[in-house]
Amino acid sequence: MSGDRIYFSKPRVDRLLYSIERMAGGELQHQIEISPKRDELDAVAHAVNVMARELLYRLSELEKIQASVVQSGKLAALGEVSSGLAHELNNPLTVITGYVEHLRTMVQERARAPVDFEALETGFEKIGRNVDRMNAIIGHIMEFARQSNLTRRPLLLNGVIEKSFILIGEQLRLKNIQLKPQLSDATLMALGDGLRLEQVILNLLTNARDAIFEAHGDKGGKIDVRSRILSDTQLEIEIEDNGNGMTPEVRERIFNPFFTTKDVGQGTGLGLSISLGIIQDHGGSIGCETERGKGSRFTILLPRFLS
Repeated sequence: MSGDRIYFSKPRVDRLLYSIERMAGGELQHQIEISPKRDELDAVAHAVNVMARELLYRLSELEKIQASVVQSGKLAALGEVSSGLAHELNNPLTVITGYVEHLRTMVQERARAPVDFEALETGFEKIGRNVDRMNAIIGHIMEFARQSNLTRRPLLLNGVIEKSFILIGEQLRLKNIQLKPQLSDATLMALGDGLRLEQVILNLLTNARDAIFEAHGDKGGKIDVRSRILSDTQLEIEIEDNGNGMTPEVRERIFNPFFTTKDVGQGTGLGLSISLGIIQDHGGSIGCETERGKGSRFTILLPRFLS
């Protein structure tokens, strides 16, 4: 040190800058080694280490908040389609009840007429089939609702789309809305989290349902769901409704957190914001084309997985 000037060896400065560059690149767990000198350069290194640890902690807290928001969105989506799920479960339950009563009558009247064992076996088979159907629906609801970390694995995109129909298909039928899947015959493989992607599709279908009901009431409408290979590297999903569409002003804000056109208590305004985050986490994008009075079309682009 001479006067107000401080001199440091170039290797030490280079090591410090290298470490800071690593941290800036996302390696926040990296810590800069402090020398025995404990001089001004070490003070800078210590301050950078403290800052990195604080950023790492804040990032961890933000990830927890994000997971909580995503989970809230999944539960809200289930709430949106709950009446349809009740009907979806009630249908096989009605079949089971009917066959149980029929079999009970057969057994009670066995003294007057011989038991038709073929009819008995058919009845038990149909009861079993509908029990399996209910178990599948309930199991899928529980799987969809559970909290989980984002897990990427190879998956069939059409399978994810079809699973979302389980949760909302009956709800659409109750409102006279036709679901028209036009899924590619080709093998559409993506690398992602099936439950998170299903959450996005379910949210878009729910919004389409509401738009159609607002436009046409009990007359219903239609939702087209299309999937295809867009290129060697991209897959595409389209969800199009014949609802009222949106004004340009609304279109510009739909992906903003907490923005909603629904009445108070009818929506959180988080569905599309969460969906955008999920698709971006998968390296994809989501966009919307809409025209007031004609409907809306949402387009999801995802990276194609090639084994």
